[in-house]
Amino acid sequence: MGMKHTFYFLCLSVFCSFSLFGQDAHFSQFYTTPLLLNPGMTGHIEGKYRLNLNYKRQWVGVQKNGLYNTPAISFDFNARTKKDARHSFGLGLAVVNDLGSSDNRLSNLNAILSGGGHFNIDKNEKHFISLGIGGGISHRRLKQENMTFASQFNGQILDQALPSGEQMENTAFSNIETRVGLVYAAYPSAKTMLKIGGSVMHVAKMKESVYGLSDERPYRYTGHMEMYYSINPKIAIQPYLLFMSQANAMEIVGGSNVHFTFGFDNAFFIGAGYRYNDAAIGTIGLDFKNMRVGLSYDVTTTDLGGVTRGNSDFEISFQYIGISKENAKPILPALRYF
Repeated sequence: MGMKHTFYFLCLSVFCSFSLFGQDAHFSQFYTTPLLLNPGMTGHIEGKYRLNLNYKRQWVGVQKNGLYNTPAISFDFNARTKKDARHSFGLGLAVVNDLGSSDNRLSNLNAILSGGGHFNIDKNEKHFISLGIGGGISHRRLKQENMTFASQFNGQILDQALPSGEQMENTAFSNIETRVGLVYAAYPSAKTMLKIGGSVMHVAKMKESVYGLSDERPYRYTGHMEMYYSINPKIAIQPYLLFMSQANAMEIVGGSNVHFTFGFDNAFFIGAGYRYNDAAIGTIGLDFKNMRVGLSYDVTTTDLGGVTRGNSDFEISFQYIGISKENAKPILPALRYF
């Protein structure tokens, strides 16, 4: 890495380190993180219960093991009081830990319990409104050991012997996390599924500041859409759209996956997307019975590509949906019954 890129990366790292305390983790395959996306998605399952595992590695071009690593796990299930009930509710738990730098100097751990109510608004079970609420603990930590700052750049290298000039009063925060969400789902035909939702994160405002100033984590507003349409028995498309806004940061992601069915209830999918003013996203994956595995890779399309060597994010997702043999009628209209 040349001198210019070294200094550029240094400044960028400092900026990203402190912006981590103000911004939240995000996934390219956001549609595979339902409980993190919107609490209204809790229990919104084409089955009885659901397990999601996600892992994201960022900036692999800068460091071999990635500069930022984010594992996440969630589990939720759908319940109803009667087998023929038109409405249902779901409960779930999601845990995500956003880790920054090679030695995890920055960490943002969230454990969220959520519940969602799913209401059938027509007699044909084709339209649903879901309301969700979530709450839990958010713990943020910044380890000062071996940290370096732009003020310690002597023109050639980072010199830890130079004073940083930083006076951090608080380097760990534990706060209550609250969120609400709304989802509309439609199943107009056996070929089509549509989900549109919105959520607000960090509803309860909590104080947190590295430098002892009065600061609050800003609201995060999320809007999302996902559609599934079968062109024919062998080919289906899955267009998606995401909008997120938090403080002065905004993210827009759009794209589509194409599914190719083979055998019975199995499919291979490939897709492409774009995160506005950031990166192009390529995705491949496999649906096998009740499991789904997806791999995605982001390629930076901005000037940061010179620093990251064109690399940005590597991401893997796994989902398992459980089906109960005791019931024949789906909670939500779907090809999979539980």
